[in-house]
Amino acid sequence: MNPEDEVYTAQLIERMKQQNQMMNPMLNEGNPDQSPGNIGDILNKGRQINPNVNINSQTILSNIKNSAPPAPAVGAWEVCTQCGVMHPPIQVGKKCPNAKVEIKEAGVRDEDVNRFLSQLKNITISQIQSKGVKDGNKLFKMLTIELTKFLEGYSE
Repeated sequence: MNPEDEVYTAQLIERMKQQNQMMNPMLNEGNPDQSPGNIGDILNKGRQINPNVNINSQTILSNIKNSAPPAPAVGAWEVCTQCGVMHPPIQVGKKCPNAKVEIKEAGVRDEDVNRFLSQLKNITISQIQSKGVKDGNKLFKMLTIELTKFLEGYSE
């Protein structure tokens, strides 16, 4: 190795020691040429420097354990009495669109209505695509009118 490389290497080592001392001041007590020792020595040095760390940590942990749980989140709206979900209030006399449906006389449950509407959605999308519908809003208005007429005229 040439003398310039040795000087450069010595400068690098010195710079690394300085950086290490700046980043870990408690590890570099005593002689800077000595290695800091094993991890147990390092931890013991840390304890000797600030013996209150463990006591303060234990105090904080016990305070957290003994404190009351946080209050539940409060929203801007109250929970809906019809569906049990928090959302903007429904006008008086109106039915919540999220409310469960159950008509015992007809044997209809919420799940049945959802399944029917899901199938109707798939049929509608298929027909829109196959017919090349340009104005979806017009189709939905007509579909609503025709479905209402059918339901009004339905009898068993």
